[in-house]
Amino acid sequence: MDKTPAAVVVLCALLAGVAPVAAMDTDGDHGWLLVEFGASSEGELSEHATHVGPTLGIEFEPAADRLEIEFGATRTSSPRAANWDLDLQLQKSFRVSPAVEVEPGLGPSWSHAGDSEARPAAWGAEASIDIIFWRSKRFGWFLEPSCDLSFANGAKTSIALSGGIVFSPR
Repeated sequence: MDKTPAAVVVLCALLAGVAPVAAMDTDGDHGWLLVEFGASSEGELSEHATHVGPTLGIEFEPAADRLEIEFGATRTSSPRAANWDLDLQLQKSFRVSPAVEVEPGLGPSWSHAGDSEARPAAWGAEASIDIIFWRSKRFGWFLEPSCDLSFANGAKTSIALSGGIVFSPR
């Protein structure tokens, strides 16, 4: 059963409240710690396989306006297997408007495949663009397209789209 349409519906529902964000007045201070929770859909380009599942990210800012570090964990599944993907990204935040941030990032990734045809664990590299739409100083939505290159199992390339809520627990 293909779960891709369900993931698209969930992402659209989560992002339905984004339109009013442009009129919001925020000062951009969202705290030094952010938590992201949502859904992810990943497609392996070489194998034409799709995986969907929950994603969680924790982001902190050790150097204000210069560097953000995000640790992300995603558990995806397909009819063949369940996979775990972990990544550590170094990001730079750019404020597009008082309510919108764009954060390009790059860093190492580690994945564990649950199927028996591939090596169970592989290191790789991931590039992403995290787009955050703030609804208030502590709450917003995120959309994150990414590309991952695995250094094992024939150098597999995959693309993913994640989306969900982001909040500052301060």
